[in-house]
Amino acid sequence: MGSIELASSLLLLNNYAIKTLVSCYNDRCSLLAMDMKQLREKVGLRTVDVASKLGIAESTVRNWDTGRHTPRLPIEDIPKLLEVYQCTLGEVIEAAKESRGKFEASHSKID
Repeated sequence: MGSIELASSLLLLNNYAIKTLVSCYNDRCSLLAMDMKQLREKVGLRTVDVASKLGIAESTVRNWDTGRHTPRLPIEDIPKLLEVYQCTLGEVIEAAKESRGKFEASHSKID
């Protein structure tokens, strides 16, 4: 392989690596921007499904979805929450923050 062919191959490989990194970054950023409703819908669950699996009221799940309230569960119930939402603790924390931010933005008074 000549030096021009080698340089061309390296350039193609480098472009592929950059595109892959950008794609992974975008996927991660979109995941972090997910709110509680999107997190729930990602696993194909309805509010009633989550409520039933966690033994809580459906209105509680709806309040999480809208950001009116953040999940407050006994520490021993946290693993079940993560199992139901099929996510990490960090992901549910970020989703709760995102929901809360949307709720506050929609309920803030314009001066």
